[in-house]
Formats: sequence, structure tokens, C-alpha cells
Amino acid sequence: MEEYETPIIFNVEPLEDAFVPTRLLHRDGQKDEIVRCLEPALKGKSITNIYLCGSSGTGKTALIRHIIENYFKECSAYVNCFRFRTTRDILKEILFQFSVVAKDTDSISDMFKKLEEIAKKKIIICLDEVDQIRDSDKDEVLYNLADLGCGLILISNYPAHHLWSLDQRTRDRLNLDEIEFPKYTPEELFDIGKDRRQFSFVPGTLPDIMIRLAAQKADGDARILLLTLKNAGKIAEERGAKRVETEDIIEGNKEAKKLKKSYLLRKLNDDQRIIYSILEKNHKMYSGDLYREYCKSVKKPVTQRGFRNYMKRIVNLGLIKAEGGEGRYRKYEIVF
Repeated sequence: MEEYETPIIFNVEPLEDAFVPTRLLHRDGQKDEIVRCLEPALKGKSITNIYLCGSSGTGKTALIRHIIENYFKECSAYVNCFRFRTTRDILKEILFQFSVVAKDTDSISDMFKKLEEIAKKKIIICLDEVDQIRDSDKDEVLYNLADLGCGLILISNYPAHHLWSLDQRTRDRLNLDEIEFPKYTPEELFDIGKDRRQFSFVPGTLPDIMIRLAAQKADGDARILLLTLKNAGKIAEERGAKRVETEDIIEGNKEAKKLKKSYLLRKLNDDQRIIYSILEKNHKMYSGDLYREYCKSVKKPVTQRGFRNYMKRIVNLGLIKAEGGEGRYRKYEIVF
């Protein structure tokens, strides 16, 4: 591996998305509420199912993984539903984390029976990006996990009313407590950046003013902040600088936002990507105009109601923003 004459980052891990911090700043209220809901599991009792919602980069996953690692590691399983989207894949992953092998010949019913034995000990199952579960499987997964008495933590970018499409009996069985994660303020992101700096950057190479600039450009997203700082540090190293400068932060932020855009676009279906590409070409469009252009671009367009649901999804992901009233005069604008 190439070595730079002027190292700036001595440990990149605390700046990575997969890093589980030993502490998470500015989320004490959410942490206390989550622990309160989950604590009964430590005494073999049923927990309150919870639904964590908020924009990308607001600390949902980081906080849950921190809590699970420190308090509930022996009685919990964490599943990212962006990777495991079907009933079979989700159950197989849960069983694997409890050291139970699911055979290829096992039916879905067999797998639920195996999990039923484990669930007698009051386990906790976290389903991150729960909205990514295949639509035809959502009711089956969520109803049966709740019916087995598994304590559930569901994480999504969307508010809890996104689950209204579920069958009523599934919603009744879940009985979720919603915990919201607002976007971070620039000052809160500055604190997070300073905290990670001590574990990642050589002293004196990342001035406070550069962290403040990165925090202002991160749009309330801690992931963007940390990726911006990582990118900026690498850019500064590559040009042989002794410290991170303004141009490094600006370029690092551009790269971070490109990566986030690519990640978010992968969450859209084919029609939603077409809608996004039409809006991207025009930057701003009224809903009625956008719907007409979409209908011209596909063989089987969804109804206007389906289109509105698509737009809500794209807005909730943070790719676009909406302003104005409802209907065809609502205006959409590209964010990423």
C-alpha cells in the first residue's frame, strides 16, 4: 500500500458507516426510550415493539447497533432488509445469528417452528430498512414474528403511517411505539465530527473550522459528514498537504453526496427511477407535468394515486423535495 509523506488519517475505521461507536452524541432521549422499551427482555418478559423513523444519517442504525452490542447481544438478531428481502432470507439470517442452521429443504413453516423454540427466551429482532422487505412478504414476516412473541425493532426512513398498507391484523399485532430521529443541526454535527476526529486524524491536521464547514454542508446527515471528512483527509494526503483545507472539504462533500445518491437510487423501483430521471433533467416540475411525462415514458404507468405514493417515497428518501399544495400544482425539486 502506498504511504504518504504527510499522513493525516491514522485510523479510517471511526469514519466508516459500519463503525459502531462507543457513544452516540445528541441522541440521549432516543436511547433512554429505546432501552426502556427493551429492558424487559433481560428479565425474560415481553418488550414493547418499537418503530424508529427519520431521514438517512440521523443515527437510527448506529444507536440501535450500539444498544444491542452493549446491552442485548446475547438475546438479539440484527437484519438489514436491504440485503435480506424475502421471508426465507430473513428467517435464515435470524436463525443463523442464533446459531441455528436452516436447511435448503426447510419450508417457511419449518423455519418459523425453529424460531418459535428460540423465541421462548424472549428474543429481540431488529429489522433495519423494514420498508425494503418484498411487498408480498411483509405481512407474513411481521405478523408471524410478532405472533411468536419476538420483540421487534423496525427501522425506516418513513413515518409509521407507511405501514398502513399492511393488513389490519398485522398492525394490531405489532402495536408499535414510534420514536422519531430528527435531522442533526450543524452544531450537533460539529460535535460529532470533533468526537470522531480524535480517533481518526493526526492532531493538528483537521482544524475546527474545517469540521464546521463539513457540518454545514452535510444537510443534517451524520453519514455525509463523516464521509466528507474521510474523503477530505484522503484528498489532502494525496496532494501532500499537512492539513485539510477548504478545497478538500468541498471536493470531499461532492464525492460523499454522489455516493449517497447512488445508494438511494438503488432503493427505487424501475418506474421510480424513470420519474427521478425526468425530474433530474428539468430540475423542477409541477406534479401534473411530471406525471404526464412519466406516462409517456413507460408502457404501463401507475394511476395518479400510485404516482403520488411513488413521489412520497422519493421525497422521504431525500432525493427530492416537495412544496406547495396537493394535486397537479404540487412542485417537486431535485435535492441530489
